[in-house]
Amino acid sequence: MMRKEIGIAGIVLAMLIVALVVPVSADTTVSTGVNIATGGGSSPVIMAKWEQDTTLCLEDGDVDHLIPGGQFLPPATFEGVKEIKYYAIVCDEEDGGDLSLVSAYVYHPDNAYFDPEMWDDLKYQVMLDNIGHDVSAVAKATAAYEAGLIQLASGYSWSGDNGTAVMYRLGKGTADVWEGTAEIHYCQPAGDYEVVVRAVDRNSNPAVNLVNIFNYLEIPAAEFDFDTVTYGSTSICVNKWTTGNTVFSIGDNLPTVRNIGNVPVNVKIIRQDSMDFGIDSEGNWDVEFDARLGDSGRVITYDPVAEGEDDQNEVLPDDLWMCHSEELDFSIHILKGFAGDIHEGEMILGFEKAF
Repeated sequence: MMRKEIGIAGIVLAMLIVALVVPVSADTTVSTGVNIATGGGSSPVIMAKWEQDTTLCLEDGDVDHLIPGGQFLPPATFEGVKEIKYYAIVCDEEDGGDLSLVSAYVYHPDNAYFDPEMWDDLKYQVMLDNIGHDVSAVAKATAAYEAGLIQLASGYSWSGDNGTAVMYRLGKGTADVWEGTAEIHYCQPAGDYEVVVRAVDRNSNPAVNLVNIFNYLEIPAAEFDFDTVTYGSTSICVNKWTTGNTVFSIGDNLPTVRNIGNVPVNVKIIRQDSMDFGIDSEGNWDVEFDARLGDSGRVITYDPVAEGEDDQNEVLPDDLWMCHSEELDFSIHILKGFAGDIHEGEMILGFEKAF
């Protein structure tokens, strides 16, 4: 009986000791659970996407960031390229953001500058690489957000304290930034380029696509391979033509113009002086000129401009499309003059957007 009483006393003492170390607040019971992916699992979520260029402003067509989305200028140089960087922020719970595939499909604009005979609707597919969620990746995303470049998925926010906030997911490591780079050619048509980002996780689950656009701004631009038009020897009352070719070669004395912008252009004669030919008492010039774009182009006829008068701005009606070179032909028609005279003058050429 004595041993039993001692045993009971020891148990009571142990219980008292345990009671002394229990915290004042109540215990919390936490439920746990896990779902093992069996070829299914949850689909990834493309939370955000954007495009930017390689300039300090991230978009050289809107340096003050007044317009949402990317606004980019073409290089306006022959065979120039514009480097565009494509980004997406993708969340995937099972794989912690480590997906099987993230890519961007870029489509040409649907407008008058798009010629289906020259380009397909789909410009290209850009494969994106995972650059993670470290300080550098987050800094890129933050800069793009502050510049107004980012397109968020419906129902998602940039900041907040829940799973629908991009910064929350990046901070938790369940979302990563993905990056890809591709070039856009100098004479690709201007307009709104649609970008569709697609993602697939390691269980072959596709994300809902996220779509936005960037604008390749209109820049009409052209260049000429000559600075002299020589009509040579000609007779009175003869329409004397000097012709060019389609090969852009400076110094070959064969006039050529090429479009280096991203919209169609028209060449125009801004100003042609009289080359020291006279004008009669009725206001009729002793000389007139013609010009055309290409050997089958429509011919325009125009008078010279006297010193002090406004420019003619005579527009050649045939359009010069992007990526194209064409010959320029000029003629002089001397109506009155004297044999042996030598005349020199100046012509100023330019261009404008075709339509």
